[in-house]
Amino acid sequence: MGRRLLITMTQLFPSRRPWGGFHALLLTIPLVALLPTPTGAQAIRGVVMDDTNRTPVYGALVRVMKDGEGIRGVETDGDGSFLLPVPGGGEYRLEASGLGYETALSQPLRVAVGDTVAVELWVRPDAVLLDPLTVLGRSRRGRDAFERRRIDWDRGIFITPAMIDSISPDHPAEVLKGLEKVDVRWGWGVSSTGRAGPLPTVRTVLGRGCMLYMVDFVPVQPPPWVHGDWSGSQLSSLEGEDLVAVEVYRSVLEVPPELLRYTDRFRPIWSERSMGVRYQEDIHCGLTVFWTRSGW
Repeated sequence: MGRRLLITMTQLFPSRRPWGGFHALLLTIPLVALLPTPTGAQAIRGVVMDDTNRTPVYGALVRVMKDGEGIRGVETDGDGSFLLPVPGGGEYRLEASGLGYETALSQPLRVAVGDTVAVELWVRPDAVLLDPLTVLGRSRRGRDAFERRRIDWDRGIFITPAMIDSISPDHPAEVLKGLEKVDVRWGWGVSSTGRAGPLPTVRTVLGRGCMLYMVDFVPVQPPPWVHGDWSGSQLSSLEGEDLVAVEVYRSVLEVPPELLRYTDRFRPIWSERSMGVRYQEDIHCGLTVFWTRSGW
């Protein structure tokens, strides 16, 4: 059994907000018994709670710090939860911030290799008078569509935000590695942005083997050919850190009805005699939907 330690801290430091000033945050951190992680990786998981009404704080930014520098950060989800993988064992600090709440740096947290430290962060509301703002609302169309298909549609592969955080992909194609009946191969080339480097070619073992793509419900143009890579489309400028969730439908038989119209494509068939286009065949491919924060 691990020991349970309660840390209550109030710390003052300059705010990063445009209105300046000093702010403080009360962090009450029960350090629960270290939980082993199945993958052997180490992480800090927890929940951010409002200290006044004891409700979860949604959308708070929690960053893990090492030697005074931020390593990575994540926003809390609807129940105030967060998961932050750390690169190795050692001492880390958590920095929590959010609109309407005070911001502070926690006391050191020691993380052992292969373990997960569970914490609770109790934050105080910060009454701040803001200048008038023009607020543009954003719908949850992407998140709602993803969850609806994940729950109601029993075909395809759904890579959730928590899974994306655990992968921490450097390149979007890395989330497709290791998926059943999905083949990801890499070749050296120059992307449409002019950057030289490894470029992926993605095929599936189901259906015609080809894959089409969408980013935030917008079809990728031009669509990569069956044996082509991502160099000629906007996929070449998509970064791994942009991803929030991914839907992978490996053939037309897995694609939900509302997405079927995005799987149509024409494949040119070449004449052996003239090496010219003889006719075009109308086929249906698999479909991968990448979700980023702007569409989520």
